[in-house]
Amino acid sequence: MMSKKSDTLFTAADKQQIAVHIQQAEKNTSGEIVVLLHDASDHYKEMTIITSMIFAYLLALTLEVTYSFYLQLISHWSVDPTPLFSLLSEALHHLSLWRQLTLFVLATPLLYALLQLFPRVKMLLLPTAYLDSKVKRHALESFYERGLHKTRDQTGVLIFISLLEHRVAILGDRGINEKITSDFWKTLVDEIVQGIHKQQSTPAVCSVIDKCALELSRHFPQKHDDTNELSNEVLS
Repeated sequence: MMSKKSDTLFTAADKQQIAVHIQQAEKNTSGEIVVLLHDASDHYKEMTIITSMIFAYLLALTLEVTYSFYLQLISHWSVDPTPLFSLLSEALHHLSLWRQLTLFVLATPLLYALLQLFPRVKMLLLPTAYLDSKVKRHALESFYERGLHKTRDQTGVLIFISLLEHRVAILGDRGINEKITSDFWKTLVDEIVQGIHKQQSTPAVCSVIDKCALELSRHFPQKHDDTNELSNEVLS
């Protein structure tokens, strides 16, 4: 059985440490904190196909121009020297559409396979805003799929980490968003991202949980009849 990428970010001991921090954090607030790891927020097949086609076209065009230029160069080799600009201009007028099309058709599936084989390279080629939107959408879907919207006082908080994209999202339920601004969550997101880059994932997540709990306790103190409505375990 293949291990998931999410298993490489935290060891079993790390996950236990995070679960303890969540348990302690929720002793002072009615808020419910969930940490969720996903290997990736999307397969990005459509954008990978489009990206492969774009680069295949550029590759085909470059190779065709180079080959046509070479043909013009050798055809003028034994005659009077011809300026390179004139050779290039003449080469552009002798491009073969069918050769370009053949190269394009051959290169597209090859580039697609390479991007699928090296997902980190694929991430570098996809637009940042597109990746951000995919992660946020998946985080929101996970928020509802995991039942964070069902807490009694609408105080669920999701700390969502998507490994392939190297992105983090923190979402609060409706009750929380009425009290806590998005700027606060952004600060916590940045702290986790920096912690992961420094290979200090567990301390960063634990620190964010503590800060989150402190802010939640100000607005949503624990009630006498509070119960633990959501799992404290690190989910994946």
